[in-house]
Amino acid sequence: MKYYGRNNKSYELGKLLGAGGEGSVYVIDGIPDSVAKIYKAERLKDSNERNRMEKKIEAMLAAPVSPYANGNLVVAWPTDILYDGSGNFQGFVMPSLQGKKSIYWVYREWERQQLFNNRYRWDMSVAVAYNLAAAVQTVHNAGIVIGDFNSNNIQIDKNGIVTLIDADSFNVTAKDGQLFKCGVGVQEMLPPELQGLNLSKPESQFTFATDRFSLAIHIFMLLCNNCHPFTCHNATAASSSSSHSAAVRNIAQGYCPYVTGVGNVPASAPDMAFLPLDIRNLFDRAFKYDATTAVKATVISNRPTADEWIAALDKLHKSELVECSKNPLHHYPAHYHTGCPWCAVENKKNTLMVPIVNSPNATNVGQRYNPGNSPKATVTSVTLPTPPAPATKGSTYRHPWVLFAVCLIVGAFGSAFPAAYFAKVLSGLCGVTLGAPFIRVVLFILGLIGGGLIAAMAFESYEYDDKGWLWLFGSALGPIAAWICIFVLAVAITLVVGLLSAALYIIGIIFVVAFFCNG
Repeated sequence: MKYYGRNNKSYELGKLLGAGGEGSVYVIDGIPDSVAKIYKAERLKDSNERNRMEKKIEAMLAAPVSPYANGNLVVAWPTDILYDGSGNFQGFVMPSLQGKKSIYWVYREWERQQLFNNRYRWDMSVAVAYNLAAAVQTVHNAGIVIGDFNSNNIQIDKNGIVTLIDADSFNVTAKDGQLFKCGVGVQEMLPPELQGLNLSKPESQFTFATDRFSLAIHIFMLLCNNCHPFTCHNATAASSSSSHSAAVRNIAQGYCPYVTGVGNVPASAPDMAFLPLDIRNLFDRAFKYDATTAVKATVISNRPTADEWIAALDKLHKSELVECSKNPLHHYPAHYHTGCPWCAVENKKNTLMVPIVNSPNATNVGQRYNPGNSPKATVTSVTLPTPPAPATKGSTYRHPWVLFAVCLIVGAFGSAFPAAYFAKVLSGLCGVTLGAPFIRVVLFILGLIGGGLIAAMAFESYEYDDKGWLWLFGSALGPIAAWICIFVLAVAITLVVGLLSAALYIIGIIFVVAFFCNG
């Protein structure tokens, strides 16, 4: 497939890298650091839509956005426009993303350890948060609004470098003032002024302030162990009667337990006091409002900018950190004298929060970059120190698939083994005659469910416990749970049959007495 860009530059497309709802991404032969996004024919079959998308890509190419900063890819911004041999707009060229994962891989424990090869430490999240703020600053300084600023549009590599993707959905204003509006968004990341609105309509405007709200949510989740700032259990009638998710409802109402004291934080949340005061003040400015002040201009304009986050996160990164005496991977700011916040979280969750180090080489993990063209950016690139050696206890990580396999197999087949015995028990206890094959199938299914539930409840402890084999004995609970279910079923049938018999007996006596009395 051959396409043509500006100045009639030709591009020969190679293998397909992936396909999405709007188009497909291809390798460009001879240009390994770039790829081509070709829109689907259905997307461009309407001439007005094709013309709009062509003008949007042209406006993006004219915008002062540099995809790279300090040699790192900051945003997957278009570098050329693509036409077919007949001169019809088809897509665009953009930098290639190599070794990138969704930022979810830093938020969540299991993905974190895969991305950083079991070398994760909390100050790496600080560096990632810095890099995210720097990427947003680069885009904002060029006059571009992200709009749909959700986690799927943020990519990260094993060095902690952040790249914003899906740039062709950004909220872009051309030099002539024409707005190419972002018309989609994830509600859990939207500010209160956009909640409940049709995002494709003109009245729902994405702005720098809406991006800043989403940025604060992402930074909060990075620093606070994947806890969404508006996910809490609130007992008010207003929230309990809503059909929306907890986070969406709480964003609209201003129920942020970390800054307002409303609601209960989840067990995985650290004590907010462990964060420096200037970081907490920025979160206050982003999230401290209520239903009556949520959409006030003073509240919206007070949200911290990417520049402010860069300054605060740089200060946090350079500040003194305390190493936990129990786990060398537990680091936290030195001002926090209450004890290790991550040990406190473990005590609440009964599970280890961070992966254990088993790789000695981590010198470039958590690298940060300078935002680049912005004159406001003064922080130079740094590299985080190598995480310490693993603790002697609990240092062996084991994948939970073994636990799940054992629990499912033991639960299913162990439950079904004494089917003939239970068939006799059911017959003698409640008078129900069921064949052993039928009972075996029922017990197999019940044991499978029981084994899966047991593994799901125990796998986090199994992953890091030095005596992992102890947790495998829990698989025996699967058959026991299945047998208990059968006994409960038999007792329930017996009670129901007995109650029905008693009721019929009483009704019969009443009819007989009534008959003789009337006679």
